[in-house]
Amino acid sequence: MRVLVVHNDYGRYSGEEAAVDRFIIDRRVLGDTVETLRRTSKFARELPMSRAKAFVSGLYSTEGVRMMKEALQVFKPEVVNVHNLYPFISPAALFQCRRQGIPVVMTVHNYRLLCPTGLLLRDNKPCHECLTKGHEWPCVHHNCEASRSRTTAYALRSMMARITGAYTKCVDTFCCLTDFQRRLMLQAGIEEKRLVVIPNYIPDHTAAEPTTSTQPYVAYAGRLSKEKGYDLLMEAAQRLPHINFRFAGESGMQQPTTQLPNVHMLGMMSEEAMRHFYAEAAFVVLPSRCYEGLPNVLLEAYQGGKAVIAPNHGAFPDLIQQDGQPCGRLFEAGNAQSLTQEIDYLFGHPDECLGMGCSARKNYENHFTPQIVQNLWTALLKATTKRL
Repeated sequence: MRVLVVHNDYGRYSGEEAAVDRFIIDRRVLGDTVETLRRTSKFARELPMSRAKAFVSGLYSTEGVRMMKEALQVFKPEVVNVHNLYPFISPAALFQCRRQGIPVVMTVHNYRLLCPTGLLLRDNKPCHECLTKGHEWPCVHHNCEASRSRTTAYALRSMMARITGAYTKCVDTFCCLTDFQRRLMLQAGIEEKRLVVIPNYIPDHTAAEPTTSTQPYVAYAGRLSKEKGYDLLMEAAQRLPHINFRFAGESGMQQPTTQLPNVHMLGMMSEEAMRHFYAEAAFVVLPSRCYEGLPNVLLEAYQGGKAVIAPNHGAFPDLIQQDGQPCGRLFEAGNAQSLTQEIDYLFGHPDECLGMGCSARKNYENHFTPQIVQNLWTALLKATTKRL
């Protein structure tokens, strides 16, 4: 099968980029002929002229439309798999697929089709106002990006896509990562028959049974930023001086001036070091204030047979209780006291924690291996092309 993968890379390599790269490699291994149309947002915010170009392109990218037209004419794909289009490809490019009668499957990594910022988050709490009202004005009114220019730019490009119907008219199938995401897309008015759920996946680097470390610690992996709940976990660490916490990731906010003796900042780590990081942890915490899509950190924890503590919102309740076997515990989203209590409980019950880790590993084996997920993609791509 001939597949064109379309993606605008972000300024920094992210979990979304990793998912796109894995998809391309694995489809080629399975025998598909895969070509890519990729642009990058790296350096897009460095200079005023670059920011202005990104703003205009987000509304309508002449270059993105031209590149899409040429890719379709030269490569002649049977199906187009779209990921992120902002800012240098733009949703306007999708109309080229429609004109040439080529089906489009869009992988929905975040909530950008429902919210201009893509997070459904305002004042560090979930917000559905743009979704329920069906327009972007609430984003502008509340200045959700804490920058009038950036907030307005995001709202305008979302409005342009909505008014032109770029997504609703040109995308045949929206591939959601979780059922929670699918339900929100239904609420936004997308027809149920155009929605499917296929999760992300990660390669299986270990088949070992879950183990406990002789010096266990609470593990956090990801960007150290407020929407990720990093500060909530720091507050929990301060309240639990008898428990060690280790943080792996790049800082997205100012580091605290007070250094806690039970907190260790490890910074960015190699893939091999991260596997060891998970293996030696008691469990993994995802304290996110935002809903998230389907975090790679959760999949990596499950693959390594580690229980997860996560907030009781978004897709997390479904993921933690998948198949009726608890793979961790939930805390009240945004509540540092609730998070502290759950960490203290799970750390104090190692046998229960180990059992949840075993369930997490089974969950990974049942739902998130490359073979399982790629089989779902093969079926979807074949079904999409058959409808032509």
